[in-house]
Amino acid sequence: MIKPKKGSFDYTYIYFISQNLIFFLFGIFLLLSRNHLQVINFAFVSLLLSVVTSEGIKYIHFKSRPKNYLFGVTHDSSFPSTHATASFALAFTYAFTSGDLSGSLLLLTMAGFVSWGRVLSGAHFKVDVFAGLAIALIASLLVSIYQIGIVLGLYA
Repeated sequence: MIKPKKGSFDYTYIYFISQNLIFFLFGIFLLLSRNHLQVINFAFVSLLLSVVTSEGIKYIHFKSRPKNYLFGVTHDSSFPSTHATASFALAFTYAFTSGDLSGSLLLLTMAGFVSWGRVLSGAHFKVDVFAGLAIALIASLLVSIYQIGIVLGLYA
């Protein structure tokens, strides 16, 4: 873990700024999207599935946080990162439903900044944020496959 020296750049700003910015950008892109109702439905189900999965894993498998956690002692599990899970779930939601490559890449980059900021601030290990990314990707793909089946009339 990289711990900032006194008077140097505080890595927690990367996390805080990017976390708020990803939700703001998602909202802006959502307003500009032609299929915003589909994106809202997809985002809700994808976020719900991925965050419930992440929290369920935390409940079953406890892993302590890094020793140099900047926000003090906490007794909740580090694995997986729910912040990374939620950020990547929003980014993958937009990527899978919008057809906007530049917006998708921007949101995925911001989700990466959220995750990296969590590692740099000492809140998570790298494996925690990669697990969050994997959970978000799998949940978003499952919801996407289900919605494609609905469009094709496979569940009627």
